[in-house]
Amino acid sequence: MNNAKGIYGCHNHTFYSEDSNGDPARLCAEAVRSGLAGIAITDHFDTEFLARRDQVGYIRRSLETTRRLQRAYAGQLRIFTGVEVGSAVLYPEGIRPLLATEDFDIVIGSVHTVRYPGWILPFSRIDFTPFTEAQIHDFLYQYFIDLQETADTTDFDVLAHLTVPLRYIIGKYRKPVDMNRYQLQVRRILQTIVDKGIALEVNTSGVGGTFDAFMPERDIVQQYLDMGGRAITLASDAHIPENATHGLAEGAAMLRSLGVTEACYYRNRKPVYYPLPDV
Repeated sequence: MNNAKGIYGCHNHTFYSEDSNGDPARLCAEAVRSGLAGIAITDHFDTEFLARRDQVGYIRRSLETTRRLQRAYAGQLRIFTGVEVGSAVLYPEGIRPLLATEDFDIVIGSVHTVRYPGWILPFSRIDFTPFTEAQIHDFLYQYFIDLQETADTTDFDVLAHLTVPLRYIIGKYRKPVDMNRYQLQVRRILQTIVDKGIALEVNTSGVGGTFDAFMPERDIVQQYLDMGGRAITLASDAHIPENATHGLAEGAAMLRSLGVTEACYYRNRKPVYYPLPDV
């Protein structure tokens, strides 16, 4: 399934992100070619890298490029300014100057680095092979603590890839995880974002891969809806232009199967709802 026509992809990275070499102009060209209605360029502002990387400078250059592309693609593609604030709990003051001085359409909140003893680096770089079941549990338990604190204390619009550590722990390292152990934590996070009017992202970057699941999975999306949540974004989380539409049609179909008829994108940090295509 690859028909992403009419969908807004609300989470994309370019070479202004520490982990991407994607050209922003090629990203926009791919979005036009594939029929996306719009995209947000949301390069990483990961607080764990502030000591060795000019995160503020990179995001400002990302914004300048995005605004130039908005002019270049006027009438062809709606392009939105954004940022993904990662692991803000490590350095809460890090992002505040940017949010106070720059105009963003969308601010995404996430956790990439968990406050776990001995491992102050993104979990995408951790080799979980030697981790015991107890260590995996402790790591995930702390991840959800960090995510809860992010939701409680950080200024953002959309909660990204709620279950993303599973992509590595299960998908890459084949470690079993019983998500029932984290039900109360997940439920509290969902209640927090419902109460604060924060959107839930359906991240489709894992579709078709070794993990092959939405982040979060369908049952968690259903919980969010049952708790009164409405705002949902679709996100390929592309780090290369060719992945701009990856899994978006599948994500739209999953939402349709839950009775969801609208997703949203963000303009001036406010949700704008649009009808999901009947893929």
